[in-house]
Amino acid sequence: MDPVKLELNMKTKEMPLCLFEVHIQWDSEDHANMLFLPKDSSNEGLMDKLMQLQQRLTSTDFELLEKKEELEQVLTRLNQLSGPFIPLSETLCLIPLFGDITSDKINIISESCLKAVFAGEYDEILFDLTAVGEIEGKGIEKFTQLIKTLNFMTGSIIKLIGIKPNLAEVLNNYKLDEWVQIDQSLKQVLNIYFNRNELGAS
Repeated sequence: MDPVKLELNMKTKEMPLCLFEVHIQWDSEDHANMLFLPKDSSNEGLMDKLMQLQQRLTSTDFELLEKKEELEQVLTRLNQLSGPFIPLSETLCLIPLFGDITSDKINIISESCLKAVFAGEYDEILFDLTAVGEIEGKGIEKFTQLIKTLNFMTGSIIKLIGIKPNLAEVLNNYKLDEWVQIDQSLKQVLNIYFNRNELGAS
């Protein structure tokens, strides 16, 4: 049953008639628990204290909300720094990923990465995955979506570098052969790229 609140005039040892505020609440065994609060000036101090406590709690909630917003901003910034977009030439760019692959991180990295690729004329995109840590299921799904989107935008195969065995096993489930090329080292890829461009220039 719902709690009940009512007022009763009652006789006490000190007073022939006194107004009480009565709170009634039933427990799980249907026993009524009753609380009698005298409604007189002696309760004003208690009410003031309760109001002050409520104000403090409201203030604390606001401070916690501010701290939460600050923390979210810091985490967003950390995620941005965990996948910086680095142009190496007018047509070549590198995105090294650091730390765990999570959906939040990939969402933030995707936003900046897609904007940069859209604004440029990149036809070779490298992801260096050497420093990747743990792999979250939704995170790797977001990452494969990013790869396919970049492939569609540039018309080029996306190159993945420094893949560890555990990440290779996970990526293998997504059948990315038509979208990606896996290379062993960044140095190897850059040597091939710049040697090819030097030959083209000559």
